[in-house]
Amino acid sequence: EMSVLFSCVPPLNLCSNVNYSDPELPSQIAIVSSCVSCLGSIAIILSYIAVKELRTGAQKIISLLAVADFFTSFGYIVGSWNFLAHWGNNATDCHMFSVTCQAQSFLTTWSSMCSQAWTCLLAIYFLLVTLRPSKLGTRAFVLSNVLVWGLPLVPVTVLLLTGHLGYNSMSAAGWCFIQDTNLSENKGYVVLLT
Repeated sequence: EMSVLFSCVPPLNLCSNVNYSDPELPSQIAIVSSCVSCLGSIAIILSYIAVKELRTGAQKIISLLAVADFFTSFGYIVGSWNFLAHWGNNATDCHMFSVTCQAQSFLTTWSSMCSQAWTCLLAIYFLLVTLRPSKLGTRAFVLSNVLVWGLPLVPVTVLLLTGHLGYNSMSAAGWCFIQDTNLSENKGYVVLLT
Protein backbone atom coordinates (compact mmCIF):
# COMPACT_ATOMS: atom_id res chain seq x y z
CA GLU A 1 0.00 0.00 0.00
CA MET A 2 1.32 3.43 -0.95
CA SER A 3 1.82 6.06 1.71
CA VAL A 4 0.28 9.46 1.01
CA LEU A 5 2.15 12.51 2.21
CA PHE A 6 -0.18 15.40 1.52
CA SER A 7 -1.42 18.41 3.41
CA CYS A 8 -5.16 18.25 2.87
CA VAL A 9 -5.92 21.92 2.44
CA PRO A 10 -4.44 23.56 -0.65
CA PRO A 11 -2.79 26.78 0.52
CA LEU A 12 -4.86 29.93 0.19
CA ASN A 13 -1.87 31.80 -1.15
CA LEU A 14 -0.34 29.53 -3.79
CA CYS A 15 2.91 31.46 -4.00
CA SER A 16 4.18 32.69 -0.67
CA ASN A 17 5.15 36.13 -1.96
CA VAL A 18 2.18 36.67 -4.28
CA ASN A 19 -1.34 37.44 -3.09
CA TYR A 20 -3.78 36.55 -5.85
CA SER A 21 -6.98 38.53 -5.85
CA ASP A 22 -8.63 35.50 -7.51
CA PRO A 23 -6.66 32.31 -6.70
CA GLU A 24 -8.85 30.25 -9.03
CA LEU A 25 -7.93 32.33 -12.12
CA PRO A 26 -4.61 30.56 -12.92
CA SER A 27 -6.38 27.19 -12.91
CA GLN A 28 -9.17 28.49 -15.14
CA ILE A 29 -6.64 29.92 -17.60
CA ALA A 30 -4.72 26.62 -17.52
CA ILE A 31 -7.88 24.67 -18.38
CA VAL A 32 -8.65 26.90 -21.37
CA SER A 33 -5.08 26.85 -22.73
CA SER A 34 -4.76 23.10 -22.16
CA CYS A 35 -8.03 22.48 -24.02
CA VAL A 36 -6.64 24.44 -26.98
CA SER A 37 -3.45 22.35 -26.80
CA CYS A 38 -5.51 19.14 -26.78
CA LEU A 39 -7.42 20.31 -29.86
CA GLY A 40 -4.15 21.11 -31.64
CA SER A 41 -2.76 17.67 -30.82
CA ILE A 42 -5.96 16.01 -32.04
CA ALA A 43 -5.78 17.99 -35.30
CA ILE A 44 -2.20 16.79 -35.91
CA ILE A 45 -3.10 13.18 -35.14
CA LEU A 46 -6.25 13.24 -37.31
CA SER A 47 -4.39 14.84 -40.22
CA TYR A 48 -1.81 12.06 -40.04
CA ILE A 49 -4.56 9.42 -40.05
CA ALA A 50 -6.70 11.06 -42.75
CA VAL A 51 -4.07 12.19 -45.28
CA LYS A 52 -1.92 9.29 -46.54
CA GLU A 53 0.53 11.65 -48.22
CA LEU A 54 1.51 12.99 -44.78
CA ARG A 55 2.63 9.59 -43.51
CA THR A 56 6.35 10.21 -43.75
CA GLY A 57 8.86 9.29 -41.07
CA ALA A 58 9.01 12.85 -39.77
CA GLN A 59 5.22 13.18 -39.71
CA LYS A 60 4.96 9.88 -37.83
CA ILE A 61 7.31 11.22 -35.16
CA ILE A 62 5.41 14.54 -35.05
CA SER A 63 2.14 12.62 -34.61
CA LEU A 64 3.60 10.62 -31.72
CA LEU A 65 4.91 13.87 -30.24
CA ALA A 66 1.33 15.19 -30.51
CA VAL A 67 0.10 12.11 -28.60
CA ALA A 68 2.58 12.82 -25.79
CA ASP A 69 1.58 16.50 -25.78
CA PHE A 70 -2.10 15.53 -25.67
CA PHE A 71 -1.49 13.47 -22.52
CA THR A 72 0.43 16.37 -20.96
CA SER A 73 -2.34 18.86 -21.71
CA PHE A 74 -5.02 16.43 -20.56
CA GLY A 75 -3.09 15.95 -17.32
CA TYR A 76 -2.98 19.70 -16.76
CA ILE A 77 -6.75 19.87 -17.30
CA VAL A 78 -7.23 17.12 -14.71
CA GLY A 79 -4.86 18.86 -12.27
CA SER A 80 -6.53 22.23 -12.62
CA TRP A 81 -10.00 20.72 -12.37
CA ASN A 82 -8.92 18.76 -9.28
CA PHE A 83 -7.63 21.94 -7.66
CA LEU A 84 -10.82 23.89 -8.47
CA ALA A 85 -13.06 21.02 -7.33
CA HIS A 86 -11.38 20.88 -3.93
CA TRP A 87 -10.72 24.59 -3.46
CA GLY A 88 -11.89 25.73 -0.06
CA ASN A 89 -13.39 22.37 0.92
CA ASN A 90 -11.29 22.35 4.10
CA ALA A 91 -10.09 18.76 3.66
CA THR A 92 -13.56 17.21 3.28
CA ASP A 93 -12.26 14.98 0.49
CA CYS A 94 -8.52 14.96 1.07
CA HIS A 95 -8.01 11.37 -0.07
CA MET A 96 -9.68 11.92 -3.47
CA PHE A 97 -7.68 15.12 -4.03
CA SER A 98 -4.46 13.28 -3.18
CA VAL A 99 -5.15 10.26 -5.38
CA THR A 100 -6.13 12.44 -8.34
CA CYS A 101 -3.10 14.63 -7.68
CA GLN A 102 -0.73 11.66 -7.78
CA ALA A 103 -2.32 10.29 -10.96
CA GLN A 104 -2.09 13.70 -12.65
CA SER A 105 1.50 14.07 -11.51
CA PHE A 106 2.40 10.63 -12.88
CA LEU A 107 0.70 11.30 -16.24
CA THR A 108 2.12 14.77 -16.83
CA THR A 109 5.63 13.93 -15.65
CA TRP A 110 5.76 10.82 -17.83
CA SER A 111 4.21 12.46 -20.90
CA SER A 112 6.46 15.53 -20.60
CA MET A 113 9.51 13.27 -20.57
CA CYS A 114 8.14 11.38 -23.58
CA SER A 115 7.51 14.65 -25.38
CA GLN A 116 11.11 15.74 -24.77
CA ALA A 117 12.35 12.38 -26.06
CA TRP A 118 10.20 12.56 -29.22
CA THR A 119 11.53 16.07 -29.88
CA CYS A 120 15.11 14.81 -29.56
CA LEU A 121 14.31 11.83 -31.77
CA LEU A 122 12.85 14.16 -34.40
CA ALA A 123 16.09 16.17 -34.43
CA ILE A 124 18.12 12.96 -34.77
CA TYR A 125 15.80 11.78 -37.55
CA PHE A 126 16.33 15.02 -39.51
CA LEU A 127 20.09 14.72 -39.02
CA LEU A 128 20.13 11.12 -40.25
CA VAL A 129 17.87 11.88 -43.20
CA THR A 130 20.14 14.80 -44.16
CA LEU A 131 23.34 12.77 -43.85
CA ARG A 132 21.99 9.47 -45.16
CA PRO A 133 18.80 9.96 -47.18
CA SER A 134 17.83 6.27 -47.08
CA LYS A 135 14.73 5.35 -45.13
CA LEU A 136 15.17 4.34 -41.50
CA GLY A 137 14.27 0.73 -40.79
CA THR A 138 11.12 -0.47 -39.07
CA ARG A 139 13.19 -2.05 -36.31
CA ALA A 140 14.75 1.33 -35.48
CA PHE A 141 11.30 2.87 -35.24
CA VAL A 142 9.97 0.07 -33.00
CA LEU A 143 13.03 0.40 -30.75
CA SER A 144 12.49 4.17 -30.62
CA ASN A 145 8.89 3.65 -29.48
CA VAL A 146 9.95 1.23 -26.75
CA LEU A 147 12.65 3.61 -25.51
CA VAL A 148 10.67 6.84 -25.75
CA TRP A 149 7.47 5.56 -24.13
CA GLY A 150 9.09 3.04 -21.79
CA LEU A 151 12.25 4.65 -20.42
CA PRO A 152 10.47 7.62 -18.77
CA LEU A 153 8.27 5.13 -16.89
CA VAL A 154 11.26 4.08 -14.77
CA PRO A 155 11.92 7.32 -12.82
CA VAL A 156 8.23 8.27 -12.72
CA THR A 157 7.26 4.86 -11.34
CA VAL A 158 10.01 5.12 -8.71
CA LEU A 159 8.67 8.53 -7.69
CA LEU A 160 5.11 7.18 -7.50
CA LEU A 161 6.01 4.07 -5.52
CA THR A 162 8.11 6.03 -3.02
CA GLY A 163 5.24 8.49 -2.43
CA HIS A 164 7.01 11.53 -3.87
CA LEU A 165 4.37 12.51 -6.45
CA GLY A 166 1.65 14.85 -5.25
CA TYR A 167 0.73 18.43 -4.49
CA ASN A 168 3.39 21.07 -5.00
CA SER A 169 2.71 24.60 -3.78
CA MET A 170 5.13 26.03 -6.37
CA SER A 171 2.54 25.64 -9.14
CA ALA A 172 0.38 28.70 -9.67
CA ALA A 173 -2.39 26.65 -11.31
CA GLY A 174 -2.54 23.97 -8.62
CA TRP A 175 -0.94 21.22 -10.72
CA CYS A 176 0.72 18.34 -9.00
CA PHE A 177 4.33 17.31 -9.57
CA ILE A 178 6.93 16.27 -7.02
CA GLN A 179 5.66 16.92 -3.49
CA ASP A 180 7.38 19.74 -1.69
CA THR A 181 6.79 18.28 1.77
CA ASN A 182 10.33 16.88 2.03
CA LEU A 183 12.21 19.08 -0.40
CA SER A 184 15.70 17.99 0.64
CA GLU A 185 14.72 14.34 0.25
CA ASN A 186 13.22 15.01 -3.20
CA LYS A 187 16.30 16.72 -4.65
CA GLY A 188 17.79 13.44 -5.84
CA TYR A 189 14.65 12.62 -7.77
CA VAL A 190 14.45 16.10 -9.28
CA VAL A 191 18.04 15.73 -10.52
CA LEU A 192 17.13 12.35 -11.96
CA LEU A 193 14.24 13.89 -13.94
CA THR A 194 16.12 16.89 -15.33
